[in-house]
Formats: sequence, C-alpha cells, structure tokens
Amino acid sequence: MRITTIIIALLAFCCGAMAQGEYRGVVKDDAKHPMSGVSVMIFATDNKAVGFGITDDNGTFVAQDHGGKDIAYLRFSLLGYKTVKIPAARYHNGQTVVMTPEGIKLKEVNVRPDRMRQRNDTLIYNVLNFKQAQDRSIADVIKKMPGLSVDANGRIEFEGTPINKFYIEGMDLMGGKYAQASENLSADKVRSVQVLQNHQPVKTLKGVKFSDQAALNIVLRDDVKNAWAGVIEATAGSSAQDGARVLYGGKAMAMMFGRRHQNLSMYKGDNTGKDIAREVVDIANTTRRVQEERGVISRIAMSSPSIDATRTTFNQSHLVATNDLVKTKHKNDVRVQIDYLWNRKEADNSGTTTYIDADGAMLSEENSVTATESRVKGEMTFKANKDKLFVESRLRGSMAVEKSRGTAVLNGSPTAQDVKMRRAYISEDFRAITKMKNGRTIEFSSLSTYNYLPGQLLTVGGNTESIDMTSLMTDNYAAFGHKTFGFYLNHKLGYKIKAQTMDVEYAGTATKEDYTQNNIYWTTTANYQRHGLKARASLTADAMFRSYGGEKETRVTVQPAAYVNYEWTALFTTSLNYAYTETPNALTAIYRTPVFTSYRSQTAHAGKLESSGAHASSLSMSYKNPIKGIIISAMAQWSRRVNQVLYKSQYTNPVYVRTPTDHRYDADSYMLNASASQSFMWAKTFLSLSYRHTWANHCLLQRDIVVPWQMQSQNVRLKVAMQPSKYFSYELNSRMQTSRQVNRDDHALSGDKITSFSHGMELFVFPLEGMEIGVKNDICHSSDKSVSNNIFTDAHISYGKKKWELKLLCRNIFGNHLYERRIQTSTTDVYTAYRLRPREITLNLLLEL
Repeated sequence: MRITTIIIALLAFCCGAMAQGEYRGVVKDDAKHPMSGVSVMIFATDNKAVGFGITDDNGTFVAQDHGGKDIAYLRFSLLGYKTVKIPAARYHNGQTVVMTPEGIKLKEVNVRPDRMRQRNDTLIYNVLNFKQAQDRSIADVIKKMPGLSVDANGRIEFEGTPINKFYIEGMDLMGGKYAQASENLSADKVRSVQVLQNHQPVKTLKGVKFSDQAALNIVLRDDVKNAWAGVIEATAGSSAQDGARVLYGGKAMAMMFGRRHQNLSMYKGDNTGKDIAREVVDIANTTRRVQEERGVISRIAMSSPSIDATRTTFNQSHLVATNDLVKTKHKNDVRVQIDYLWNRKEADNSGTTTYIDADGAMLSEENSVTATESRVKGEMTFKANKDKLFVESRLRGSMAVEKSRGTAVLNGSPTAQDVKMRRAYISEDFRAITKMKNGRTIEFSSLSTYNYLPGQLLTVGGNTESIDMTSLMTDNYAAFGHKTFGFYLNHKLGYKIKAQTMDVEYAGTATKEDYTQNNIYWTTTANYQRHGLKARASLTADAMFRSYGGEKETRVTVQPAAYVNYEWTALFTTSLNYAYTETPNALTAIYRTPVFTSYRSQTAHAGKLESSGAHASSLSMSYKNPIKGIIISAMAQWSRRVNQVLYKSQYTNPVYVRTPTDHRYDADSYMLNASASQSFMWAKTFLSLSYRHTWANHCLLQRDIVVPWQMQSQNVRLKVAMQPSKYFSYELNSRMQTSRQVNRDDHALSGDKITSFSHGMELFVFPLEGMEIGVKNDICHSSDKSVSNNIFTDAHISYGKKKWELKLLCRNIFGNHLYERRIQTSTTDVYTAYRLRPREITLNLLLEL
C-alpha cells in the first residue's frame, strides 16, 4: 500500500510540474476517425519552428515550445490531407482538430529525405543521410548516428544503455550475437535504422510492463528482401619488416532476409590481427539470466592496450557460424545457431607491477605466451510471441578446450607457464505467459544450467595444480499479474537451487569443498503508466538456506527497487532509479583452500557464509530533437557495496598472496556521465562529445592498518565526421583518460595523476568514381614521461564497381616496434611494454554474389 501511495504522489508531482507552453489535443479525419502520424509543428511570430509532436494511434499528441518566444500558430500536416493552421490564441488544450483529404498534384521536384524523424516511440534514421563514401558495413554508419554508439566489441548502445534486441526486418535472427550482422551487412543494402525506444519484446506484456531499454530494427531495401546474396572476400600479403611472414584473410558469407525465413551463414579466417571471435559473443546478453560460470583459473593473461587491437594481436583464427530463423505457418519462430571457433594468439610483453597493498613491493616480468582455444556453441530456440500468449523454449550448450603455454622471466629468473582448461555447459530455459480476457496474466518460468570446469595450472614453484569444478543451478517461478486502481501488479513466487563442488590438488594439498544454496522468494511489482509517466516499484522477500563446510545459515532479506520515468515533452525525458540487491557469496568467493589463480598469484577467501549488498541509484535526463538531429543525455550515479571483505596482501618472492581478514567495510562509488551528439545535413557532418568521471572508494590493509583510498578516473571523447565534397571526407577521434590513486587520509601519499591521450584522423580522397585513397594516423602520448609517444600511420588505395572491390593496404608504415603504457588499479601501478605488429602489406579482393 505504501508503494502505491508513493507512486501516486510521484504522478501528482509530475503532473503539477507541467511546464507552460504545452499543447495537447486530438486529430481526426472528416469521418471522425483518429489519425496517427500527423506532424504537429509550433511556430513563433518570426515564423521559426520551436516545437513539434506526432499523433499516436489514438490521434492524440503532446507538443511543447522550446524557443522561449511568442507563439503564432500550430500547423498540422500529413501527406494526402489539407494542411491545417490554427492561431495559438484560438487553440485550447484538448481541442479536436479535423483534417480533410486533399489531392496531390505532382511536380518535378528534388526530394531530400529526412535524416531523422520520430513516429511515436520510434526514431527513424535514414541511412542515406548518414552514410559517407568510405563506410562499408551498417555498423560504420550507426557510429555516425546521434544517440547511438558502437564499442570495440561491437556492442550497440542508445543513450549509453545497451540495446535489448537487434532485429532485421522485425525478426530476431541473431539474438545476442548481432555483431555478425552489423559488421558484415553492407550499408548499401539498408534503407533505414529504427530505434524502438522503451521496447517491450514480449507482446503479452505491452501496455502492462514497460521497458527502459531500446531495440534496433534494420530496414532493408526492397530489392534485398527475400533473395539469397553472398560475399566472398580474400586477403593475401606479407610483413615488410623483420623478415617475411605470409598473411591471409578470408570470408565466405551467404545471407537471406525474407518475411518467413532468414539465414546468415559465414566462414572467416584471419592472421592479420582481426578479432573475429567477438562476432559469436552474446554482447546483448539477451538471456533473461546468465548461469554460465568461468571457474577459478583462467588462461595465461594476454592483456591488450587501449589502442587498435589489430596492432598488438598476433593470431591465427578460423570461424564457422550459421544462424537460421524460420517463421512457421502459425507465425512462431524456430531459430538455430551453431558456431565453431579455433583461435590461436601469441603475445610478447614486459613490464613491472607495483603492489600498493603489499607495501609497494615491485615485480618485473617478461612474458612470451601462446594460447589456443577450440570451442563449439549451439542454441535452439522456439518462440511464440502473440498478444495473448508468449512461449519461449531455449536449449543452449558449449564445449571448449583452452591451452596456453609460455615462458616468463620473473625478477630475472626463467619460469615456465602452462594452463589447460576445459569448459562445458548445457542450459535449458523455458518461459510461458498467457493473458486472459480480463487483462490478467499467468507466467511460468524454469531455467537450469550445468557447468563442468576442470583445469590444470603450472605454478611458479614447478607444481601442477588441478582444479575440478562443477555447478548446477536452477531458478523456477510462477507469477500472476492483474490490474487494480490503474496499476498493474505482478506477484512472483520462486525457488532457486545452487550446488557447487571444487576439488583442489597440488603439492601435498588435496581438498574438496561443497556449497549448496536454496532460495524461496516472493516479489511483488507495481507498474503504472499514464500519459508521460512510467513508474515501477518492487519488493522482494528472499528466504535463503545454505551450507558450506559443515556450516549452515538461514537468512531472510528484503530487497526494494523503484523506477520513475517522466516524459515532460516529446523532446525531454527524465528518470530516477534505485535498487538494493543482496548477493550471497557462493563457492568461488568463499573457498578457504589457498588456490593459485595464475602461476604467481595465490588467493584464499574467508571460508564463511557471507553476503554482499549493493545500493544503486541514478538520475538521468535525455533530450532528443529529430528536427535538429541532436540527442543529449546525462546521468549521475551513486552506489554502495556493503560488507566487503578486506584482504591482506603479501609479496613473498615471487608469489603474490591474498588472504582474507576479519575486517569488513562499505565502499561508495560516484559517477557523472554525459554525452551530446548532433548531425547536420551539410556535408553529412556528425559531432559527438562524451564525458565520464568516476570516484570509487575502497580500503586497503597496509602494515595491518586499514587505509581508505579512492580511485579517480576521467574519460573524455570527441568524434567528428564530415564529407564536405564528393571528392573527400574525414573522421577525427580524440580521447583523454586520467587516473589517480588518492589516499583519503593523507593526500601527500597519493599517487601521481596519469593522463593519456590518443588522437586519430582518417582522410579519404575519391579522385575517380569507384576509387578511394585513405590515410589513417593515430597519435598516442602521455603525461608520464617514462613511457614513449607513438605515431601509427596506415594507407590504402582501392578501386571497385557495384559488385567488386580491390584494396591495397599498408599498415604501420613507420614500422613502430613498441608501445608502452602505464595504468593504475585499486591495488596496483602497472607499466607494460607491448610488441607491435611490423609493417605489413596486404591485397584484398571482395566480390558480391
């Protein structure tokens, strides 16, 4: 009842805070039918547009002026209907505007399509107005669309939040592995990119349970649909420095995007440094819950610097993947995804690590590592997504063998490294929702996963450590939803089981640890949606019963959460979010047996049944103006991690050991995040600026004294893209990163502030039709004078027609051998020097079939 009162109070406040200058109403045709998609424009006395809105399916609209000027009139327009102008003085809120059909007289005109437009909750980007001549894939174009971004892993975000679905012609072919499509689908085949804001992918929950994430829908050209197409690409070349090394790359891809059948299948091979493995990673995390475990040990670390990964990656990679989606005669989806990856990487680096939590102990290290991974993944999904019924059944599995070997010179002593691991899991995920005539819903869900994670690790002392870990997890619940007093209430009763075992054996140590956990939980969620207000509040009561090493615990927790989003106008939205979650520390966070997690690092935990809590809150705003092509977003976040274990760190040459203590502490973190991006019709100009500042508090145990520290970091990015002429275009990227470890008790003991810069410029010239000449320059430098500056230059020339392209590329023209970097973490100060790929020349041929 208290939650309901709070939500009603928030609604009353938001409604009372309505700004002046807001216009509401209904648009109907002369037959009194509601009209959707009508453009509502507000004009000032100087005849400039200062606001807009669009009617929804019920013909209603909300528009507000943002110019701070005297309003002259409102204009209502829709193709095929006579434009209506109403003086502002004669318009009253709630008025019904009637539009009459009008014949269209066609003339010889030059048509310039809108670059961006909004239809209800959907933003539509016209690809033609954002694509520049050098762009090949649709991902290249998405990077230049305001509000959207693509990170180094291919993950797409809208206003800083990852998308929850990636559709092609409204169909979910790729699931979470959408980088295969976004980075291989030619931009020339795409007509528009749609951003479905606040997208609820389950039709039975539309209008019932809202989402704060967006989805992306790729709309293809008509001539591309329902037809098979193929791409063949071959690359050959050689290094032109430090001896010859044969280089190769290749791609064979077939695709078809129809109304009832879609398929994307491909083979890729590469040894030029490209990371093709990320194309089969679930970057969208579309599964409702993730139960795949990583285990305790991992392959030998092969860290990469914050520059183009292809400059430091020495690889041999092969990937085969197929994605097939069939829509049955009952309009249900059957999707099959299978991929196989064989990936070998080599790395050479050297550096020093200073352990702040171990009295400043310093370790020097030189590594030469080769890591090989062989992995197969599969997924089969059946989905019925209808207005009254939703059923989804997903069977997933994976098997992988990972081996890494290397040699290290540790503080001057040669040391062998060897890690062997097998990873396997199988998961079944079932969910069903039915909506009854009275609007009530019933939901059932079951998710179960089994993980098998055996591995071996060669320690610095020459001993072989063996760890066999298994994990069985299941989460099952039933839920009932109904409406009352304008609220949609959902009540969920669930039961979880987690059972984990870990066998550890090395150097006379042989232990077996078991952990079991049972949870019974009840969650009540209230959703409210009216006009521009969306509010959600939930309360979870969780009863947990668990045991470990003869110790048993019964614990009951209450975990609240609340979310409020208000759309003040069609342009401006704010939201407030808070949640408290409590996570029990499972076996991988409480095991008491000292375990080598790497060849020179050993960790043990408290061996106690403990839980960690986390408070998280955020306040965000968003401003979107499709007319001007501008999107601005900002967010302030606060979080507190409760009951954190304080570890004591010791460096006993050459092993770094972390052991738990009885100290516990709470850690606060703060973050400010803002971004602004705008596109202009002139020269297809795109500007983007983003800023992030974080303050993360933590504690270290130094000489048996608890010392409070704070990790401060900043990240500023600037992007500019422009094509002033059909003969040339350019792209600029600039980034500044700062980091500093601050001693909160004595600032004199704080570390140095490290600032690093990277600037990239790409210039493209198009002297003839079909010809492209490009030069790319990257400059990296730092305020830390102990690391060197770097300049990287690449150049290419290509020539192509509609169905083929030939490209000659030279990378690292100046033949840089070394890249140096210094970074700080909460416990370390690390200097690393990386070996770079030499000067290389490749010839690439691409054919479209």
